[in-house]
Amino acid sequence: MAPDRAFQEMLAEYLESQASWREMKAEDYPEDGRNRRCAEGLKEAASTVRSLAPQDERLVTLEGVHDDHDTGVFWAGEETSLRVGRFRFSDPSEDVDSLLKELPSLVASN
Repeated sequence: MAPDRAFQEMLAEYLESQASWREMKAEDYPEDGRNRRCAEGLKEAASTVRSLAPQDERLVTLEGVHDDHDTGVFWAGEETSLRVGRFRFSDPSEDVDSLLKELPSLVASN
């Protein structure tokens, strides 16, 4: 079964919230460009998620293992939050596709 757009929006909003946090860190540490790069990467990831077809295999797989604990928000868990929060922080060549493919195993392990 394909996810609905609500799940996509939930995931995109989570990615944007992580980007906002990184933007705050970029203001705190303007000399360190990694925070800004991470924030921009997370915004790109959120935009990508919104542009995907609901039946995209990465979304279907992720929704299959995700439990929002009846909150209506993307529930990441500690391991997932750590990974997402460091997207492109150390490696500027990380791509969104790889992140989206990695998320299901991270979410399932939380």
